[in-house]
Amino acid sequence: VRIPPVRQAEPREPGLAPPALRRGLEAAILYEDERLLAIDKPAGLAVHGGSGLSFGLIEAMRQLRPGMELELVHRLDRDTSGC
Repeated sequence: VRIPPVRQAEPREPGLAPPALRRGLEAAILYEDERLLAIDKPAGLAVHGGSGLSFGLIEAMRQLRPGMELELVHRLDRDTSGC
C-alpha cells in the first residue's frame, strides 16, 4: 500500500462580504450589547465559510464588528432563517 504525502492547506483570510450583505446584516441585528449579539439570520446564508464558501455569517459579522470577539452559539443550516 502506498500512502501519498500529507498536504496541509495554507490558512487564508476569509473573503470580503459584499456591501449589500453587510448592510442587510446590520438591519438584521435584534439585540447587541458588549457581550452578546443576536441576529435574525437570512435564509441562503451559511453561518460560516468553508466547503467552497469564502465567507459566511460569522466572517461577515467579524468584518462589521472588528473589535468584538464574535463566536457562534449554534449553527443554523444554510437554507434556514431565524435566530
